[in-house]
Amino acid sequence: MAKMKRRPHYEIIVVRQVISAFHNNTEHKLKNEVLALADLSRRAGENQ
Repeated sequence: MAKMKRRPHYEIIVVRQVISAFHNNTEHKLKNEVLALADLSRRAGENQ
């Protein structure tokens, strides 16, 4: 995702925070971005 946004890779602590947000069903800005990206990917697969 960082590469797509043309930014440096995310620090491991940020990755862990996002994983924790998924596990604990809490909010995190990047969690929402991951979900949006997954939805786009899923939709692209449906159109093939």
